[in-house]
Amino acid sequence: MPSRRLWAGWAGLLAQVERMTRRSDSEDLLHDAYVRMAARPERPDNEEAFLVRAAVNRAKDSYRREKVRGPPLATMRWRCCATARRCRTRR
Repeated sequence: MPSRRLWAGWAGLLAQVERMTRRSDSEDLLHDAYVRMAARPERPDNEEAFLVRAAVNRAKDSYRREKVRGPPLATMRWRCCATARRCRTRR
């Protein structure tokens, strides 16, 4: 079970991850890091530092993946849908 100190400082951890990653999904990154920490058999000595480092590493991995593959489909805007009247693919 996480310590009370960790829950009390969650907003501070989130702010730190947002500052370091400058991503809009920083809360998801931090939560993913927490889930990974909870699944480990041993607790790290400094839970807060572990969470921030794991979230930042996850953001770097995501950035690299997006750089190679492109952004996820959910975040892409389809030009065809915005101009449905003029779309040549619709018949």
